[in-house]
Amino acid sequence: MKPYRRRLRRCTKKLEGFLRDNFPLGKPVTVRWAKALPFSADEAKEMRISEEQRKHGCFGYCTTTEGKFRIQISERNDSLFLATDTLMHEWAHALDARVGRVEECRGDYHDASFWITFGNIKRVVFEALKAGDLDWNEVYYD
Repeated sequence: MKPYRRRLRRCTKKLEGFLRDNFPLGKPVTVRWAKALPFSADEAKEMRISEEQRKHGCFGYCTTTEGKFRIQISERNDSLFLATDTLMHEWAHALDARVGRVEECRGDYHDASFWITFGNIKRVVFEALKAGDLDWNEVYYD
């Protein structure tokens, strides 16, 4: 594994711990990295995206099965910003699912409730970064 990928994974792991503490899901959650997260042919058709975009896939994905959450992060996230933003984005989906909301999320569609949840997560994370309560520089620049 390339050193920058290792650093990105350590940073997202640190953020994951912060999210677990500050935005508990009440169910087990696993966060995994994947080489790629391509869309299915049906998803691509529904979103009206090209075959190339379908194969390229998405940055992250959140599913819930058997009372557990699974968040997958694509290695397309090749910067600290993209990796951490994707984790916060998918955590927001998990929080929405936790309260029983069922969201049809295809293409660029995310409803107002999702954006409020996502915004709240980002606000808390950025306040913690500013206050020094969360610092991924220590794991990114070791």
